[in-house]
Amino acid sequence: MAQSNQKLTLLNVGAAFPNQVFTIVIDNELRAKFETAPETFFLDKDVCVTGKVSLYRDAPQIVIYKKEQIQLPK
Repeated sequence: MAQSNQKLTLLNVGAAFPNQVFTIVIDNELRAKFETAPETFFLDKDVCVTGKVSLYRDAPQIVIYKKEQIQLPK
C-alpha cells in the first residue's frame, strides 16, 4: 500500500506495485475523513470494497467515493 504524490491514496491489493492485482483509489478529500490513515489502517488486512472496476493504464482499479465502500470483513 502506498500514498502517491498526486493527492491520491493508492491501496495496492494482492502485491506491491507494480505487481498488484488491483488498486483501491482514495482521493485526498475522502482520505481526510478516515480517523486513521487508510494506508496504515488497512495495511496487511483483508478488506471488502465495493464500487465500479475501471482500468487505468491497463490495470484494474476501484475508486471509492464514500468511506462505507471499504470495510473490514465481519
